[in-house]
Amino acid sequence: MLLQPSSLSSTLQLDDDHLAYLSFGPTRVLELGLASLVQQGVLRADPNSRELVLIGPMDEAMPGIAQQVLTVYRQLAPNGSGAVTYAKIVDLYRYNSYSQRYFLQSKKLLLKGLAKSIAQWSGPIAFLLITFVILGLFRPHVPSLLDFIPPCLGGICLGIAEGSGRTIWGESVLERYQSASSHADPLHRIALRGSAAMSGGRLDDLRRLIENVEADSATACGC
Repeated sequence: MLLQPSSLSSTLQLDDDHLAYLSFGPTRVLELGLASLVQQGVLRADPNSRELVLIGPMDEAMPGIAQQVLTVYRQLAPNGSGAVTYAKIVDLYRYNSYSQRYFLQSKKLLLKGLAKSIAQWSGPIAFLLITFVILGLFRPHVPSLLDFIPPCLGGICLGIAEGSGRTIWGESVLERYQSASSHADPLHRIALRGSAAMSGGRLDDLRRLIENVEADSATACGC
């Protein structure tokens, strides 16, 4: 399951929505949807107010994640007037990315079920075991509860940070797309690199808006 399935071509073609999910999950898919709407002139990003403003017609036939973003926008601004804050429109609980995840799992690019859990927590478990061995070697007395707090926190943090959920085959496919992305269109690059690839025209404003929101969050938490 982790290696390239013999039934799949080494030139597997993915659309930008699937590529975004493979790269960084539902967060990247949402960034792609916003970038698509901003690039097409449907939404305008205001870096100063951290808001998105409707400036173009809502195309009911717009495919993929862009249509979901418009649906959420209508829910947040029922009359189509006014602005919607970036923080509200990027709330992942408002979106359904099951189709992207299911497709990638069916192509053996993402782990699922028990295999995914094992892959995500094998690193933290190994970290905890090694830490406990070291404690046993250098702390001759019986470890107290306080001794276990730092390694447990470290293991939990590793579990959150590690585990892309990709199979080895998925990693290979993603690397192939990344190596060939230098001359790709803007949305394709955004699917792979996120807001760092937002450049040119309206996309500059969206990148600055995201940077401002991230700076606000860092300031709020004292990071």
